[in-house]
This record gives sequence, C-alpha cells and structure tokens, in this order.
Amino acid sequence: METANKARENKVDDLLSGLWAGSAAEEEEHVMIHIMALYQVKEGKLTETISAVEEFVDAVKDNEPGTLVYEAVRGKDDLSFFHVMTFQNEEAEEFHRSTPHMSKFAETLSSNCQEEPVFVELDLVRSNIR
Repeated sequence: METANKARENKVDDLLSGLWAGSAAEEEEHVMIHIMALYQVKEGKLTETISAVEEFVDAVKDNEPGTLVYEAVRGKDDLSFFHVMTFQNEEAEEFHRSTPHMSKFAETLSSNCQEEPVFVELDLVRSNIR
C-alpha cells in the first residue's frame, strides 16, 4: 500500500514538474493573446452577416493552427455579435489579420455594421478549455 502511494505521488510530481517546466524567457515567448471583438449589424443585414461569420470561422478553423480558439456568438437582440479569440502568440495573431478570409470578412462587416467593430484585449483569468 505504501509503495503504491509513493508511486502515485511520484507520478503527480512528474506531471506537475512537466506543467511548470521551462524558463521565464520561454514562457514570455509563449504568452497567448486573447481578444474580443464587438459589433452591431444594421437592420436587414443579419442573414448576410451570419453567413459571412460562418464562412469566416470555418476558414479560421481550416487555415489557422495558431488560432487556438475562435468563437462567434450573437446577442439575444439578434443584432449584436461578439467574437472571442485566442492566439498562440503574436505571429499567429499577425497571420490571422493578414489572411484573405480576414480581408473578405472585414469588407463584409464594413458595409453591414452600424459602426466599426470594437476590439478589446483581454487577460485570461481562468478557462476550462484543455
């Protein structure tokens, strides 16, 4: 029994040391970037915008491995949209902004939004995403 408990403790210690391995410099290089975009679409532009969002998020999923999370949700009023995104690093965010599907989506939003989208940089407090 005592041997089994010691083996379990060693496994937990190994797991924890693996999670916290790496120098401070390495951790700095791997700081994820979290951003939220908020916008409201014009009356009559909802269907077109939903279609554009779906196409855009699919393109992000298929072409951007450095975009770890990209979720687009709509407010209950049907005109407000919120996009929450997490990028692996600055390079992934820059790549995202430079893609053809980003340009196409931005063009659609420019004609469909009541005002320019607002982007908010976020600091992650906690997540259940694994």
